[in-house]
Amino acid sequence: MKKLKKTERGTGMPTNNKIKRLKKSNGINHKSLLDFIVYNSIEANKEVDSKNQLENNSREAEESRTNSKFNYSRGISDKVEKVEENIDHLEEKNTNPLYPPVKDTPIQKLSEDNYMPNIEEKSSELEEDKENSVVFDAKNQVIILNAKNRKAFIYFEKVEDTKVDVNLAKDGKIPVYPVYELILKRARRPEAKTLRIKLIWRRNEKGNVEWHIENYGAVVNQIYEFLSSSKKDKHITKDMVKLALDYLINEIPHEPKEVDIVDYVQSDPELRQLFNELKRNPIKFVLDHTDNIVGNEELKIKILYAVVSSVLPPLEQSIYRIHLIINGNFGVGKSSTVESVLNLFFNNADGFSDYIVYKATRFTRNALGHLDVDNLDGKVFYLVQMDYAEGVNYLREALDMGYLITIYPCRDSNTGEIKQCENIIKGMPVFISTNVSANLDDQLLSRVLQLYLPRKTDNETIHKVFIKKVTKPKRKVDITKIKLVTYAWLKSLPKDVAIPENVAEKMWEFYARYFNLEKIKKDEINNIFRPIDHFRNLVHVHALIHGHDVVRENDVDEVISLFKKDLILSAFLLSELDLKIMKFLRDIGAVEEENGKTPHMVRTLVVASEFKMYVRSMKNILDRLANNGLLIKELEEGRTSLWCLSRYGLNVVNDLLEGEQQQESEAKPWENFFQPPEEKYDYIVSKIADKPEWTVEELRTMLQQHAEANTDDLVNKWIKLLEETKVIRKISENKYKALVKWKAIDSETKELVYEEEESCEAYDGQPYDENNKVMRLCLSIGNAYIENTEDGKRIFRVIK
Repeated sequence: MKKLKKTERGTGMPTNNKIKRLKKSNGINHKSLLDFIVYNSIEANKEVDSKNQLENNSREAEESRTNSKFNYSRGISDKVEKVEENIDHLEEKNTNPLYPPVKDTPIQKLSEDNYMPNIEEKSSELEEDKENSVVFDAKNQVIILNAKNRKAFIYFEKVEDTKVDVNLAKDGKIPVYPVYELILKRARRPEAKTLRIKLIWRRNEKGNVEWHIENYGAVVNQIYEFLSSSKKDKHITKDMVKLALDYLINEIPHEPKEVDIVDYVQSDPELRQLFNELKRNPIKFVLDHTDNIVGNEELKIKILYAVVSSVLPPLEQSIYRIHLIINGNFGVGKSSTVESVLNLFFNNADGFSDYIVYKATRFTRNALGHLDVDNLDGKVFYLVQMDYAEGVNYLREALDMGYLITIYPCRDSNTGEIKQCENIIKGMPVFISTNVSANLDDQLLSRVLQLYLPRKTDNETIHKVFIKKVTKPKRKVDITKIKLVTYAWLKSLPKDVAIPENVAEKMWEFYARYFNLEKIKKDEINNIFRPIDHFRNLVHVHALIHGHDVVRENDVDEVISLFKKDLILSAFLLSELDLKIMKFLRDIGAVEEENGKTPHMVRTLVVASEFKMYVRSMKNILDRLANNGLLIKELEEGRTSLWCLSRYGLNVVNDLLEGEQQQESEAKPWENFFQPPEEKYDYIVSKIADKPEWTVEELRTMLQQHAEANTDDLVNKWIKLLEETKVIRKISENKYKALVKWKAIDSETKELVYEEEESCEAYDGQPYDENNKVMRLCLSIGNAYIENTEDGKRIFRVIK
């Protein structure tokens, strides 16, 4: 027969050596768990009639402890009844209704109020009373607060996960948070209260998950107010409540859950259709949903390129974004065109946590150094007018450094002394702005691409603009759905693309043509490397938009066709006025002679009169053009400046002007963009695999029948696509070889395989491409080697 254990301090509460109390003197061992729970009762001090009765009571208490489980299907009242059973049925059953649950509050930015205090630090603040303790029983899902002669219980159970809230998305992932239900009970009191709390998590800079309770301060206050509402319960302190919540966070294993934004979009039929349209042809999608602004298609596409550059990976000591400044007279539609495209993406006024566009009508002088942004990568800064940015500090650094570090004096909140503080913002944003009259310095202009928007003068365009502005047509699709789709698309793009060596050589041909290497050697051209960054970024983005993870030669051709003028003007820091001045000198014959004869040169006054400018202002422009090697300057009698166009400048102006005329007659690059639906493309590939070789006539007939290519232009686009994706290869003037075939898996199943996936011989004798998976695989298994030729090339050779 078991004896009743000795009670402490006459409280009537049986002691148990297995219970570890949390005291100020010996710190807190928050890892310890109770083997069983002993509850206070109002009858604990009564005399026991007999030893047999004591033994029976102990046995009943033990059985009640081990067999009782929470069953939420029976409702909250059952939980309260089980609490009463565990204190030996000595209290009356609870008949009072529970307090209504606390409503969830919106997710807010973590502040000091959400900070979870350290257990060891807070334990020292408990009262110097050996009865003060907080114990945790994971098995029975209860936390017990001991305060002198009083006890309180916090029962907990996870009841659900929060609904997916897309506004909480971060880096393409939507976090899902667990919700716990707490039941608050005081010993020897019939009342109980229930409330729900939300555990939120975030990843720190090291990638580790940190858990917090949403609205932590309010939760502590509600629990404390209920548990200490009676005068007899005043010994339960807020510190004890905080320690109890610490246990809830630290002792229960939590798994961070999240939903991929693409999966979220694909789960909705309307969003899925929009997403597939955007993925299939991003340029057409943007033009279709910005048709409220008439014309300016080329500018819209260039703005899209800038936005997409926000996903490019960081590069050290390099500009890895596309920055744009759109120049033009007032009223030509600069801002409206820019905003028509940027409005397709989430901005900082939408309430979306991971917004893309940061809009501002004005930046104060030191605003950029104190932005409330963790990382500038993935952001697009849009300043409505550059006139409001001339005095902004850090703008040049933000456009090419990859970080902003602001060091400033501040006052220590504890000591009151002045100390050094710093604000570090990593990353590089895309910068877009418009400009009418601001005089921007060359250092800023060398970091951006300058675009020029001419005034609309033809009657047809003016008529369309008039009708649009008067009728104000409604948007076809809910703008929020479009923003969700564009966000998912940006986050699903590859983080980087590879540039093979042959494509890099093609890019070099363009660079070398317009950058006079002799002038560079003589230090007559300063802006050398930033144009390379601009060119590389445009090629990268063009490949991403067209769904390529490796840049192709035709990508370079299309970028040159679309951005040739912008690249050259930005490289030489030229404006539209500069181009007009060079054209004027060419037209009047003020051009350097090839045979060494003295060229016809003009004075500054002649050029200034033509453009109705002050002589001094014109001379500054002509000096800048001469410094870039585009003009030749001579002094007449040591004082008067004479000018003519250099042969180098003549080539540049001819190419630019001829390119403009050629672009007007040719189809625009985005008009040739072709990307059929994936289902139809897969079907055509399966048809190609039916035959090892195809004549041109057979191939065209098959495409007309099965791809619904009812025009020669559409058939040609299909053939070009199949060649680019290595489905077919032209082996003669009238014949194509199929690079896909059917491979039998068993008697009933077959699958499509590509020649490159099964044959190293397909690449024998070709230049080695380190991004080619088949070449790398063949080398790794010893079936091939690299041959270094005398001219410096690396040729892939198969061991036969």
